[in-house]
Amino acid sequence: MKKSFLLLFFALTILAACQPKVDRLAVSGQLKNAAGEKLYIDLVGTTAVNTIDSITLDSVGSFCFKVENPVHFDLYRLRSSGTGITVAVLPGQNVEVTASLPNMNGNYSVNGGTANDTLRMLIAEQMRMESELVRMVRNSQDSYTVQNQKLREQLLIDASIIKNDYIYPNPLSPAAYYALFISMNGIPLFSPTTNRADAKTFATVASQYDFHYPGLTRGVHLRNVALKAMDATKQYASTPASDSVQKYFNSIVRETGLIDIELPNLDGNICSLSELKGKVVLLDFTAYNTDYSAEYTLLLRDVYSRFDHSDFEIYQISLDPDQYFWRNAADPLPWIAVNDERGLDSPLLDLYRVDAIPSAFLIDSDNNITERLVTTDSLTYKIAALIDKKYAR
Repeated sequence: MKKSFLLLFFALTILAACQPKVDRLAVSGQLKNAAGEKLYIDLVGTTAVNTIDSITLDSVGSFCFKVENPVHFDLYRLRSSGTGITVAVLPGQNVEVTASLPNMNGNYSVNGGTANDTLRMLIAEQMRMESELVRMVRNSQDSYTVQNQKLREQLLIDASIIKNDYIYPNPLSPAAYYALFISMNGIPLFSPTTNRADAKTFATVASQYDFHYPGLTRGVHLRNVALKAMDATKQYASTPASDSVQKYFNSIVRETGLIDIELPNLDGNICSLSELKGKVVLLDFTAYNTDYSAEYTLLLRDVYSRFDHSDFEIYQISLDPDQYFWRNAADPLPWIAVNDERGLDSPLLDLYRVDAIPSAFLIDSDNNITERLVTTDSLTYKIAALIDKKYAR
């Protein structure tokens, strides 16, 4: 009887030790065939992977690590004997893992919600792709140049699969974040600083973080990567308007001056462009339901954050006909966001000679249009110059 009581007490003690506090969660489970082996848990951060705890496994292989309760999610790596498993910890949700050595990442299960199911499938897909690349190299009888070309083509195919299956369907998911930094046998699958399409992919995910989790460390890091990538690949961006279009618009502006605009904001209040007199204004015609919107919004956020808003404002006209979509997209924006429900049939497009979106114009503090922006290059310096001009008079 006494022995049974002691066993019950011991079991309850172990159970209590693995019950996390409100601000702590458990990553627990069993690693079979691992008696005497060391198991580590690493926190996968934005720029580094840091070991936070370890345990020497007993004959059963049970383990329980305590981790922080995240704001959105955190990624952790369990590793032992040269192999490892990456899992996601979501707010208020414990994770339970079952695996075995020698290849714990080859066949394992994770009880941690749909996010971990998707992450596990992504990692399995990554391993399959890596094996395929190795097979291509080993079986190839092509020259080095031809072999290299085939590898590059296969990596582009793999990148497309990962984007369409794991990133774009849910950009905020742990799988989407993990996917951005996947390497295939040491070769990064995505290269945002040299590939414009990859830069846009990073910007898409970053903009979602800006929308839903502003200021979150993971999102800020993605935002910085995306901005640098877009700057590095800007030579691959779409061709700007021709000089003849620019000159024609400038002549119209000189003849007519500022054409006032009055449109409703999210609250239904009418916002007038002319009422912003005294500030330097970026007038922007755009549509949020477009391929370019994510990276473009990210760029404008960066510009907007650099100036005192008593000196500078953005008046952004959405041409999205879907009011529900527009409201969701515009809600987190810090500047004046209005909507023209007439969309591409808006007479404002003719008045301002807008033949493509996005189209933007700089307006000085006296309500004079100074420039139709052909490119966003040097935009920050142009705004700063107009603000300096305002205080110099």
